[in-house]
Amino acid sequence: MFMNNVILSTDLSTGIPQRRSIFAIFVHFGPQKVTDVAIASLQAGTLSPDHIIVVDHTFSGSNTGYAAGLVEGLKQAALLGAKETDLCLLLNNDITFDQQYLQYISTWWEKNGGPKVLAGAAGGYVSLFSGRAHISPHIKKATPWHILYIHGSCIVGEFGLLSSGIFPTSFFMYWEDVAVSMFVQKIPCTLAVIPGIHGIHDDKLNQVSDAKLFYMVRNGAYVLERYTGPMWKIYWYGINTLRRTFHQSIRNSRHAIIARALAHARSQKLGKADI
Repeated sequence: MFMNNVILSTDLSTGIPQRRSIFAIFVHFGPQKVTDVAIASLQAGTLSPDHIIVVDHTFSGSNTGYAAGLVEGLKQAALLGAKETDLCLLLNNDITFDQQYLQYISTWWEKNGGPKVLAGAAGGYVSLFSGRAHISPHIKKATPWHILYIHGSCIVGEFGLLSSGIFPTSFFMYWEDVAVSMFVQKIPCTLAVIPGIHGIHDDKLNQVSDAKLFYMVRNGAYVLERYTGPMWKIYWYGINTLRRTFHQSIRNSRHAIIARALAHARSQKLGKADI
């Protein structure tokens, strides 16, 4: 399902013709009410998007993953006439936004944004020693021991950058935000957290189910073994080999899921899995 706020777009473009358009893209999954609440809270703000696009991955029968849904949303933005410098928000469908959310983003972007900036409501880093991800209210200083990334619940960028093929659509879900952030830093692009914006991310929808465990382990192992520098690839090849041996040795369903996820990562077997 796709929503186009045509009246709002026309009013704003007439009054301020130079202003960049704002596209909000959601990938819908789970209860319809959750997405409806997210959209309503975003529209109720002091500034509302020109276009809201919802990619339905619950009822379409063709759920190819979160990043693939975002790519489809960006294609729809192109059909709606998105320009290179238009601002796009890629949003989880389980966020409740405060009234100033979009206004703060728009104001910040006009002062600090650009075609080579990837921003969001929160940053994060992955320890290259442990492989664990940590969410942070700001972007840490780059070090050789961390992977810096923009948290995937809210990714903000200009249409030209976001539509340039930067999303790994084979992951299905989890770790796409890390992979995207690693890729754009090589362009190079700047990662930034936009201060002053607040949204409540209902993480209860994302408790550690068997599916979440599988995809987090598989995609994390894949990224760490294949997207990092030469020495870290060797390090993680060894660590993940030991992890797989350990989890295979324990007769438990959760350990079996982890062992299988690590096997899929090693053999580059990505996409949606039969869990």
